[in-house]
Amino acid sequence: MTASPERTIAIVVGIEEYAAGGRWRLDGPVPDACRFTAWLLSRGVPPSNITLLTAPLEQNRHLVEEHRAGGVDVVDARAETVRERLITRLPEEHSDLLLVHWGGHGVIDERNERRLIYNDSRAHDRRNLNVTRLLALLRSAPYRGHPHQRIIIDSCLTSARETGWRTGLPDESFQPNDTLPAVDQLSLFAASDGERAKNDDALQTGLFSNAVLESLGQVPDEQWPPDFTDVRRDVGTTFETLRAERRTRQVPSHIWFRGGSDEDYLVFTTEPRSPSAGAGALGLALLTPAEYTELRRILRVGAPADLRGPFREATRSVELSPPDNPDDVRSVVDALRKPVNPLPLFEFLVRFAAATDDDVTRDRLWEWIERVGPPYVDVDLLRDLDAQLHRTFLLVRLEPDLIDPGYRTTVWRYLGDDGRQVAVSPGPWRLGQVADALGDLLADFDPADKAAPPVVEFMVPTDMVDETVDELPVRLARQEVPLGAACPVVVRPLERSDNPAWRTAHAVAWAKVADFHAYDEHAIHWIEHEPGDPPLDPTVLHGRVCAALAYACRDAGRKDVLHRLFDAGLPIALWHRAGRPTGRDVLHQVLRGQPLVELPDVVHGQRDSSRRTARPDHPGRDLVLLWDDPTRVPDRPDWRVPAVLEGVAP
Repeated sequence: MTASPERTIAIVVGIEEYAAGGRWRLDGPVPDACRFTAWLLSRGVPPSNITLLTAPLEQNRHLVEEHRAGGVDVVDARAETVRERLITRLPEEHSDLLLVHWGGHGVIDERNERRLIYNDSRAHDRRNLNVTRLLALLRSAPYRGHPHQRIIIDSCLTSARETGWRTGLPDESFQPNDTLPAVDQLSLFAASDGERAKNDDALQTGLFSNAVLESLGQVPDEQWPPDFTDVRRDVGTTFETLRAERRTRQVPSHIWFRGGSDEDYLVFTTEPRSPSAGAGALGLALLTPAEYTELRRILRVGAPADLRGPFREATRSVELSPPDNPDDVRSVVDALRKPVNPLPLFEFLVRFAAATDDDVTRDRLWEWIERVGPPYVDVDLLRDLDAQLHRTFLLVRLEPDLIDPGYRTTVWRYLGDDGRQVAVSPGPWRLGQVADALGDLLADFDPADKAAPPVVEFMVPTDMVDETVDELPVRLARQEVPLGAACPVVVRPLERSDNPAWRTAHAVAWAKVADFHAYDEHAIHWIEHEPGDPPLDPTVLHGRVCAALAYACRDAGRKDVLHRLFDAGLPIALWHRAGRPTGRDVLHQVLRGQPLVELPDVVHGQRDSSRRTARPDHPGRDLVLLWDDPTRVPDRPDWRVPAVLEGVAP
């Protein structure tokens, strides 16, 4: 391609404020749009060739005004304005290179057509841009003046049904035209069909836009235009790393149309490692006939009683049609062979293997995954998932004794959801004796191993939530270490299990936790109470699953706040112990950019880091995490001493 900056036209869109308001607001698309505009200007694209269409949050408005002052054409991002720029004016112009960058909300409809939501869209007026049809329009005769087109879309591609829009969306009335005989159009999307695109409000950027801009920033100054094939590969590599680090499950996709070539309409997820890796995108099914036949033979025996749960977990980030029969394994696998992204199919198989009671089926299935998986997915990710599914949890119930000092102690060991009681104190134990018992139960765990460490959950009365249980000394691998340095340690409230109303609200709230597999500030409610403040209004907790207690608690005054959280059902809370200076900024260092579902490990890492640095102001020092998982609520204790710990001294 031959092009110059002077003959490049750029249309840049960033939408943060929506007429619908509320949870529709984003903090990132406008800073990303302004960063993209600044990059264009730094490469010599004239300000008059750039149109910046925005709907900024108030705190980001100054970024837009700086570009307006620099001569960039700045307008709003209403439906009429966007349409006037793309549909009315653009066909009358000519360019060597057309660049379009869009950041904001998006969905995919029941026909798998991709839609971008306009700034003035409302529940009763669902204005949207059908980008699938727009791409076809840009390849048609009226746009013959733009032979080279690069479109970058940073938006979700979740189902429109998830927004509550269960009826059809209004369509743009684009006039059909003959396709140009020669056009070069590459479209990069932040996500694959059915996926969310992660926006980091704290860092004010979309994960995808940030990766694109980082790649563009590496292009030599003398090179124009950038090679977007390299950009696509850089972004793919970045997201492979992010997925390996479990920071996202997002898989960027692209559509590359080259008129007269064999690449017309090809859609890939990441860079294909084999012809079959992109098969789902071409409307074909994942797996070759031989691979599928072998898999069916393996799955004929050993199916777990529940297939719906593994299917639901494997498809949380992907929207697809449900199986014809969700209780039939062949029907489930057939449904999972259809998405562009092959990960849900393989994740389901890993969950199937973990749930089956048939050892032969489990071994054969894993042999198949190890052999067939590499062209489709990163098998190391699947091994990590398997390790999590088989992770050990120790649930420690501490009840203060009414007569003697100490705690009546019961311990359950869980492997996944399968738990059994493994220890009970013959009488009240002091915390030192609890630590000795935990050391015995953790004897096979070596902190130096790379395997996921066991999680220790203390069920305690609310008055004890600030107890330093993560500092209990346990002996592991011939050395004594604080329990919280070796394992994630969380606290859980005993009172919740005895209150039916709290339990009901808790179950509803916990069901939402898995939806926040990426950082989302809307899941978190900040509490900054001071003495004398009015009590917490429970209505502000609607839709939240996590509370951050960003105030210094100097006495036992935490109990009232926590009970209000339990009444609202919130299963997660984070704070610093009484007497430790705290605040929103300090707790934000723990939460920022981290998915809620991984918070126990995040807090473990913060605690360990605070011990290594010995900084008194480290956010991990005196950090407490309440993490109340209702899938592990044991029956009442059996006060007979389990054989495994009969020798533990009282």
